[in-house]
Amino acid sequence: MSKILNNKVDVSVIMAAYNCEPYIRESIESILNQTFENFELIIVNDNSTDNTHEIIKSYNDSRIKILNNDNNYGAAYSRNVAIKHAQGKYLAIMDSDDVALQERLEKQVYFLENNIDIDIVGSFVFEIDKDGQKLSFVKTPINKNEVKSSILFRSPVIHSTTMIRHDFFISNDLFYNENYICAQDYEMFSRAIFLGNIYNIPQALVSYRWTDSNISTKKKDIQQQYSKEIISNLLSKFQIEPTKEDIEKHNIFINQEKFDKNKHTINEILDWCEFIYKKNIETNLFDRKTFSEELLLRLLRFSVVNSFKIFNILSYQIKMTCRFGKFYFPYFKIKRRRVIKYK
Repeated sequence: MSKILNNKVDVSVIMAAYNCEPYIRESIESILNQTFENFELIIVNDNSTDNTHEIIKSYNDSRIKILNNDNNYGAAYSRNVAIKHAQGKYLAIMDSDDVALQERLEKQVYFLENNIDIDIVGSFVFEIDKDGQKLSFVKTPINKNEVKSSILFRSPVIHSTTMIRHDFFISNDLFYNENYICAQDYEMFSRAIFLGNIYNIPQALVSYRWTDSNISTKKKDIQQQYSKEIISNLLSKFQIEPTKEDIEKHNIFINQEKFDKNKHTINEILDWCEFIYKKNIETNLFDRKTFSEELLLRLLRFSVVNSFKIFNILSYQIKMTCRFGKFYFPYFKIKRRRVIKYK
């Protein structure tokens, strides 16, 4: 059991809850059973129509604080409400269907206490199914340069693993964009990454639940729309005004859209990689070496997803390295990025 840092609340755990009756009990109890005890758990019931509210009220623990929305306003609004009521030095984000491993809070508090240059910390996760069975072990970029260089291609932090310095969040006005139905976390990280440093502990501290609602076609389409907007804003930091075609090529490159050989050529994708590589040199937005390695790894993933032959994959990697005019060898990172499947 960890020691209390001070007499005040050290961690405010933020949980937005809407119609999560099947899972919220396990989620709440995973927080109540943490080895680190000096926390408050702020749960915002977003006008649920199932038994979510009754389950939350059934707990007799002074650390639980319940807030109720008078309408269904969405997760971004609910998290913002919780954060405005938070008293902790640190904010720990927790989704209402996920499960925190017992030492999650203790390890993240210890990390932030001992790494004052880091403002946000996440971790790896286990993906679990609706019954709690492990599906996979998911890794993320680790150090601050890797995390920052990944932001243009994906959200580099798994939201439900996040712990944030409260004063950093408030002073930089990092409240979630309530206009975003999906991808609010990616949008928030896309702002935070240029204001502070983010690190991922290379260990699973949360079990992230993967259910049918995660992968619905409708949700994927909406998520992609918001991701395009975020990417457009990120590309504008390269001092360009991205066109619709630019966003389309970028989305193909990061595998959010199908690569249609009748519509695009591989050279267009290589040209796009070279273009953003050179833009990064001009703007010095990301660490040059780390960003270049990330581009090569993303190109490798793009090639594999599109089932290119091994000779072609090697050819594209060599061509891209030649275009960079400098040799980068990021492939040692593949093992520590690889998702491990259990089923």
